[in-house]
Order: sequence, then structure tokens, then C-alpha cells
Amino acid sequence: MPTFSPVPAIVLTALLAAVGGCDPGGAQAPSQHDVTWRNGWGGLTMNTSNWVSAPSRDVYEFHRLGETTTNGFGLDVRLLSIAYPHPTWGFIESDPSQGALPGVPQVKIKKQNELALKITNNQPWPFSTTQIITGADLVGTELILQVDSPPSGYATKLRITGHAEDPQGGSLFMLERFDPGTHALLGAVCEPASDGTRLAAIYGDLSIDVDDGTVTTPDHIFHIACVAGAPGKAPSLGYHPKDSIANFRLANRIIRADYCAGGYPYTYPGNPLQILDNVSPGQAGTTLADVYAHADLNGLAVEAVWDDHGILCIDVPRVDELDPSDVFCPIKTLPNGPMYSWKPPPCDTFDDPAPGERRFFSLTAPS
Repeated sequence: MPTFSPVPAIVLTALLAAVGGCDPGGAQAPSQHDVTWRNGWGGLTMNTSNWVSAPSRDVYEFHRLGETTTNGFGLDVRLLSIAYPHPTWGFIESDPSQGALPGVPQVKIKKQNELALKITNNQPWPFSTTQIITGADLVGTELILQVDSPPSGYATKLRITGHAEDPQGGSLFMLERFDPGTHALLGAVCEPASDGTRLAAIYGDLSIDVDDGTVTTPDHIFHIACVAGAPGKAPSLGYHPKDSIANFRLANRIIRADYCAGGYPYTYPGNPLQILDNVSPGQAGTTLADVYAHADLNGLAVEAVWDDHGILCIDVPRVDELDPSDVFCPIKTLPNGPMYSWKPPPCDTFDDPAPGERRFFSLTAPS
């Protein structure tokens, strides 16, 4: 049997624990009559209601080479310029759609799965120099984007004003928005965590559908993933897109309790969660029986078993007064094909037809 980490119920890194880990979000706050919500354990809770943080919905994706793209909210977005305050060469600003000019330093976003800048001085050999800027050294980087919703549009400037390193999830950035004409601060790009910290991961060659969470890997598209949304939290739970797109995609669904894999979340902020799986290092071969034993040992409850298309069974939903019988999928893809008007069976009697396939397991507080 694999060895799992004990409680706390949400396995966040020390970094996110320090900033509270509790993101009130705003997209789908509790509003049902007489419904109560579980408090998080150990001061750690998760906002699981959205894919994209509300303040970033006009700038959350862009093409690194300056091509115009239409995002999930119907806005046309184009990266106009990249700027970096180089300690030796001064303030460098470049149009990402333009080529190099002899003798003029140039800054571009490097093609890779996390944000990095490639800076060249464009001097002839042997004086030519190229530098790669990553992590905390990216503080001060500015991106100016044009956002159009015909017939009108506007330019906006994003600046990286802070950096934090998550030991498991990698670099997280504080991004703020400025007026490119007056340079006035307009606000943060991300919603806040409980202590007001606003952080985001920035992924390369990745796009997320804002309706159903479909993850694709188009060349040159960069995605700003605020930690207030599922894509920004997944790496801190051990599921980074650079390691496995499939695992990242499924972790996003689990964080949002997207049981039917259609984009609808069955949870709200403040519900405890732990994720296990049968494919990650140290967890390979994990079975449902192993997960039940882990839950008993740590005072947790099994929520659900998941495959790439959502849940296969359910025991204890995260929402305190949501009963398993309330979960209903109009259309559900199962290992043996699509089903209509599907209701999940209980996990304690579930007979998995393909237990060797990718399986994730979610746990929560007992009811």
C-alpha cells in the first residue's frame, strides 16, 4: 500500500499556508436558503468556483508573438509590447511581432511551459550576449496588451510587482494593472486570498476553456492562472501542467467538484479537500481500498473516485447539506460509453471496470 501524507486535509505548500490558502472568490458565493458550508481544516480552504479570476478575464490569455487571439469571453487580445528593466542595458521595450535590429537590445517571451524572458543585445559576434530571465528576476517586467470588443477597445499594462516560490508548484507572481498612458495603478490582476495576497502562476503553450475547463496546448499561448481559481491551485497540490496535462486537467475538475466534467461546480469556497491518485510517484497502484484505509486513519471521508470524464462514484459531497442523491449528470461519459440522466453509485459498493486506468480520489471532512 502506498504511503500518503497525513492531515491537513488540503495538502498546500508552506507558501500558500502562509498566505492563508482561503480565497473567498466572488463568482459563486453561497446563496441557497438554509445551506451551511463546512469550515476548512487547519485554516486551509479552497476557492473552487471558477476557472478564471474575475479581474483577469480580459487578459488571462495572450499570444507571446503578438498575434491577436479571441478569448473565452469574446474579447480580442493582442500583446503590443514587452518591457524589462535590465540592470546593465537599461529599460528594454520590444514589439513581440518584430524581428531583431542590429545593436538594439531586444526582449521576448521565451517559448516554454513557464514564463521566462529571452534578452539579446543583438551585437555582432564575439560581443553577442543572450540572457534568460526567470523566477524572482522577472519582477519589473511589463506587458502592454490591446483588448478589443468591437467597435471599441483599450490598451492595458500589466506589471509583475512581486514573486513567491512555491516549493511544489514553482513560481507565483503578483501582477498589477496600470493605465499605459497615465501610469496610474488600476488594481491587481487576481482576486485576493484571505489575507489579501494575490498571486498567479503563468503557463506557456496552454489554454483553458472558461466554460467547461477543457485544457489544450496551442503553441505560443500564455495563460495567467490566479491562485484564486483552480488552474492556479493545481500545481500546489502536485499537479503542474509541465508534468502531465492529463493530471493537471483532472485536478482542476476535482478542485472545483466538477462531478459531471461539464463545467458545473458542485462546491463553493471553504470546503476541505485532499487528492490522491494511482499514477503519481509514490502513489502508483493506489486502490480504492487503500484510500478508504487512509481516510479512516486520518479522520477523513472519501468523496469520489474520478477518471478523465469526472466522477465514477460518490460517497460524501463536500457541501455539507448536499446529498449524494442530489448529484445528477444529464450526459456522462463512462468507461463503457456515454450515459444519459446518470446518477453516480456509492463508492463503497462501486466495482471499477478498469481499475488500472488513471484514477484520482478526492477526500473531504466526514459529514
